[in-house]
Amino acid sequence: MSHYGVVSFHQLSERLTRVMVTMEFEPSGMLEKMASGLRFVKRAVQADLARFKAYVEMEDVKGLEYRSVQEEDEERENRRAARPNGDRDSDRQERETRRQERRTGSRAR
Repeated sequence: MSHYGVVSFHQLSERLTRVMVTMEFEPSGMLEKMASGLRFVKRAVQADLARFKAYVEMEDVKGLEYRSVQEEDEERENRRAARPNGDRDSDRQERETRRQERRTGSRAR
C-alpha cells in the first residue's frame, strides 16, 4: 500500500504538546480496500499514537524503551545467531521468557 503523511508536534504549554498526524494512502487490492472501508488503518494509527503517548508520559520510569517490533525481531535473531547451533534449551527458555513478558504486560511497544 502506498502511503505518505506528516506528523507535527505543537507545544501548547511547558508540559503539554499536541501531536497531529495527517496520512494519505491508496489501497490497491481488494483486501486493502476492505481494510480501508473497515477503518483498520485508522485504528492501527490511533493505537500506535496511544502507545507513543504512554511512553512519553512515563519518561521518568527507568528501563523503559520504545522500540518497534522489527527492532525486537532483529535483536532476537542476532542473539540466536550468536549461540552455537543446536542450543535448544536456550531457545525454549527464550520462548518461555517472552510468554511470561506477554502475560505480565511488561513489554513496552
